Amino acid sequence: MKKILILHSDVPADAGEDELDCLTQARTIGEAIISLG
Repeated sequence: MKKILILHSDVPADAGEDELDCLTQARTIGEAIISLG
């Protein structure tokens, strides 16, 4: 089994919507990688 690490910038608890987008992008990429097997 291969492993992958997705890095993103630090997102503070009081982050604005533009900063939270980083987490959405990381989650979307992770889901795409999982779906590809």
